[in-house]
Amino acid sequence: MRKIVGQLLLMGTLVFGLYSCKTDDAKVAATDDFGGKKVGYWYEVMSFRDGDQFNFVDYHKSNKELLMGNSAGELLPETLKGVWFMDGNPLSDKTIEFPRVYKSQVGANFMFKVGDQGVYGWTNLEKSHNFNRMIDKFSLEYELEFLACPEDVKKERETMWHQANGSCTKADREYAIITPYVTIAGQRVGIPRGLAFFDIYLRGREQDFLVWERRSKLFKVIDDVVAAVKRDTEQKKWHRYKFTQILDKEGNTLQSYPHFIDSLKIFAKENSMDFDHMLYFRCFEGKSGCDGQSLQQGVDDPKFSGKDGAMNFGAMPFM
Repeated sequence: MRKIVGQLLLMGTLVFGLYSCKTDDAKVAATDDFGGKKVGYWYEVMSFRDGDQFNFVDYHKSNKELLMGNSAGELLPETLKGVWFMDGNPLSDKTIEFPRVYKSQVGANFMFKVGDQGVYGWTNLEKSHNFNRMIDKFSLEYELEFLACPEDVKKERETMWHQANGSCTKADREYAIITPYVTIAGQRVGIPRGLAFFDIYLRGREQDFLVWERRSKLFKVIDDVVAAVKRDTEQKKWHRYKFTQILDKEGNTLQSYPHFIDSLKIFAKENSMDFDHMLYFRCFEGKSGCDGQSLQQGVDDPKFSGKDGAMNFGAMPFM
């Protein structure tokens, strides 16, 4: 029990996030090396330069199955297919897609592995690679449990996003609570919602793209008690950002795409990165999924080994 508590405290540290330093970003397409050190997995650096082999848009058009939820695609709502910019998320993960989802034990809900290949587009910084090692250490997964919209979400959709129509029932799959699962001391543990509460709801369509609202609240149980004592029914202290659809399920760019590019350029400038090579995706099935490129291997480094006290942890994305 003491070991489990200790590991949960470590996960709590990840929730709050510790910042690590950065080094020059790699400019190779497929590697398990960062800054001359082995990171423990293979990844591909995407390009935003027209004509490059690993161009972000061309890559997705050539691999449309990544955007549709694989053979279990019926588990993935049509409204979550495509590539999504995590707009407003200050952390290391900038895009998300759902190439491989699987059925959870509850109804039509689905789960996915956070460290699975091709899920997140990570900024190619040391903190991102450090965090991916922690993802693997704890086998982090997310479950989306679809429910009917609660009253505060209905109110937000109506007053903030002018979405008065629609029933938003459980069957509509327009609202979900996100539960992280980790493996601690050989046991599968769900992070209690009172400690870390994450949800997502469909805001609606803007021009030709969809937008989901993503909300997070730490120690929600305490906040709820205080609100009850004060008889304050308003939901406060949410951390928010958006899932903005930038590519549809066929890999076509949408009208939101230029905003995505502009946002990445700002981030790249602030972090002294090469914009054209600032995002990476983890490869499918290790190095065999790196599209047959000439692969570069680094050397072992305790910083990436997961040894106690040896890592500079990056910030937890929690989707």
